[in-house]
Amino acid sequence: MNIAVCLCQVPDTASVIGFVDGAVDRSRVNEVMNPYDEYALEEAVRLKECFQQSIVTVFCVAPDSAREMLRKALALGADRAVRVSCPTELSDPFQTARVLSQAISAYYSAVLPDLVFLRKVLYRFSMWTCSSNACADAWYGIGQWNYRSDGFWRGIPG
Repeated sequence: MNIAVCLCQVPDTASVIGFVDGAVDRSRVNEVMNPYDEYALEEAVRLKECFQQSIVTVFCVAPDSAREMLRKALALGADRAVRVSCPTELSDPFQTARVLSQAISAYYSAVLPDLVFLRKVLYRFSMWTCSSNACADAWYGIGQWNYRSDGFWRGIPG
């Protein structure tokens, strides 16, 4: 089973946010993996353990600074990591969803992954915003995936 997980970085809550000339001083902001993305990755790894020969691949649209986050994703159990660089600033979640869908399509070629995990909540901080499950329609013309808080996924106990 091929499992894709979309990740993005958000500011660490312990970061001290400052301003320079009216703009956020990013040099003082520490970026970390979105907590909801981390939950999605943990669930994907749990599924991988239930189904032999499953492969978890994480995807993110981010600058080079996201390499540390991708290393953490690999340490948490992901098998592969793909960082998608984008030459232009992405201004909304739909654009990010489109870029991610193209990256996932290119990575998996003609066969789509069996599962794609997205976060529960959309965080919008910067150009590195990832899509929420409401943007799933932008991908391949398929409907939304919904978050389940009861710990069950297709009959597999949490």
